[in-house]
Amino acid sequence: LVVICIVGLLLIGFSRYQRTHQTASSAGPPTTSQQWFAALGIDICGTMQPNLPTSTNTATTGLTANGNGVVTIHPKNSSESGGNATLGRFVQGYKGLGLSSSTLQYPGKQVWTNGDVCPKGTPDAGKPGVVIVDSWSSFRSNTGTETNGPPEDLLFQNGQLITMAFVPA
Repeated sequence: LVVICIVGLLLIGFSRYQRTHQTASSAGPPTTSQQWFAALGIDICGTMQPNLPTSTNTATTGLTANGNGVVTIHPKNSSESGGNATLGRFVQGYKGLGLSSSTLQYPGKQVWTNGDVCPKGTPDAGKPGVVIVDSWSSFRSNTGTETNGPPEDLLFQNGQLITMAFVPA
């Protein structure tokens, strides 16, 4: 009876530990057998940037830009599937593209950091900007959601719309 009680308490403790120390899981959608699509736009100081050119690293990653404003989410392995299919994983694999809570970089252009002032000739000229990422679950959504926490942790969804922006708060 004592052994059963001790084993039971150990299992409860282990279960609680796992619940409070969760890690990103590769389980769940999208799986390596699924193909999703998400629209991605980049706004810097009120000016929409051109669509990202087509990804050149399609042999190594399943998170790729199509050149038409669409990102294809077709994980090649568990490091890109399920809870690992994030905006940050896509950004890491796209040369020249940068994103964090405080910085945004469009390929071939300057890095924008929270507090930088938008330049003359842009709709937000003279105003200090901040990095934000908004997403809509589908084309039918009327309201977007600004990401809480690190924007690179945003999980992809099928049919999702995403805007990465450096704009006045």
